[in-house]
Amino acid sequence: MWRSQAGAPEGKTRKQDRRGSTDWVRLTAAVLFFGLGISLLVLAIPRGVAAITFLRQSASDDVIKGKALPAADLADSARIIASALRWASPPRYLFSLGLVEYKLALTFPPGSTDRATWIGQAEQHTISALKASPADGYMWVWLAVMRQARGAPLREVVDPLITSLDVAPNRRELWTSRMNLLMYNWSALKPNELPIVRHQIRTMWSVPQFQFFLYDTALKYGGKLNLLETLRGDPEALQEIATFDRNMAYP
Repeated sequence: MWRSQAGAPEGKTRKQDRRGSTDWVRLTAAVLFFGLGISLLVLAIPRGVAAITFLRQSASDDVIKGKALPAADLADSARIIASALRWASPPRYLFSLGLVEYKLALTFPPGSTDRATWIGQAEQHTISALKASPADGYMWVWLAVMRQARGAPLREVVDPLITSLDVAPNRRELWTSRMNLLMYNWSALKPNELPIVRHQIRTMWSVPQFQFFLYDTALKYGGKLNLLETLRGDPEALQEIATFDRNMAYP
């Protein structure tokens, strides 16, 4: 089939234009993906450095497990976590620093400047962690513990306990610490908070392993009448309390 001499170059030019356009799109996409990869890498580097730095300490885990640590170990862990926080500040790191600082504070005598300074820092780091993770009931309880140790007004102690009840009422590992503080600070509870706390007591009482704890804690803080009032609609519970009374009177 005969084609004009002019037709071939024109078709070839169009193909070249299309190929050139496609190459340009691919190049642009490659540059964009490369830039995105570099950006993600840049963002990941601080997190990676922070994680590696944070792993060098183990005091916060030991604190959670209730282990007693020397002041030097606690101070070293506080320094390492603070170094990690220069690269990234996830709630876990902030809270871990707060825990270590709190335990470090307790190594100083009550009323000392060092004790007050470390507890203040522990509280502030825990508050910062809670701003990023407000639904963590565990951190709310620890905030109350720190405030109790600081000698804060009763309401400042009770507020985080009530928040913890709101966000994590059924976390059993929180029950004893939280109830200890609630019974100790019972007089600071508002009328609208009493039903919430009483409901928690009834829930705990339904688990036999917590019954004597509740009875003993109520006695310790002069709150036996509060316990009886909370459980007055449960004859079996009142009978169990009477049994505890007899056993305490005649061990």
